Amino acid sequence: MLNKDLAQLAIEVVCDCQEKCKDPETGLNPDFGLSFHLDKTKGVLSGSYTPILNHLGYDSNHYIVFGEGHIVKPWTDEDFWRFLKQSYDEQNAPDPLLISENQSFRAVVGGYRAGQIIFAAKPNSPWNDFKRKTKILSGGSRQGKEVVQRKMKRPWQNAPFIHSIDGCPFCRDETEPGEIREGELRVLNNIQTPYDFHKLIVPTRYTYERGKDASEDFLYDSSGFNQVLDLSQKILDDNKKERALFGVHIGFLGGQNLAHLHYHLTGLD
Repeated sequence: MLNKDLAQLAIEVVCDCQEKCKDPETGLNPDFGLSFHLDKTKGVLSGSYTPILNHLGYDSNHYIVFGEGHIVKPWTDEDFWRFLKQSYDEQNAPDPLLISENQSFRAVVGGYRAGQIIFAAKPNSPWNDFKRKTKILSGGSRQGKEVVQRKMKRPWQNAPFIHSIDGCPFCRDETEPGEIREGELRVLNNIQTPYDFHKLIVPTRYTYERGKDASEDFLYDSSGFNQVLDLSQKILDDNKKERALFGVHIGFLGGQNLAHLHYHLTGLD
């Protein structure tokens, strides 16, 4: 299934990037956003992983518009590609900036923010299509390994959330109105949302009671992440929704406001 292929590729890339982009001074991994466009009949259409590698958070402006159709980035996609590949020569980077791929999906550097990685079904190349439509201005200049590595440092990185079962709204024992349970996952209605259709997919309290962070099972493990993707697809079918945006915010700068791991599924039709 496409979901299984995507889950494996996405989590491999995310885990690799998280480790390579770890702040050398604090040892913290970057906050990030991970999102996918789901279609009822076609499955996953595309997605993106956006590590927060500068002072702008996920909820801040993703980019600065400098004139119509111009996007200013704090550094180039080529810089980020070289950093991930540990290749700092001054030759032009291959195009597209392919990070990894499997039988069904490919992961390519490029998007609205430097450091963003796009996932799309092969043989489509979302990066080439993006470049064709958008003029990009990238900040800074490449001067070898030291400059690129210095750009990746984030001394302002916040400490990670500390999850506590006591007082956590997702760890309450009572069943919420309209709640659905699938194994160790709960599906809740988000009552604080501007969207007509907004579901939350949340690992149960039991996951945390085992002394394990839910992200180990349902985020950084491809089989667990695939369960969440499959459940999202099932929710679309059950609610007769054609398209939806599925995503997760990790860390304060990534837009997370509750430490308990939770995914968002919002309708696009």
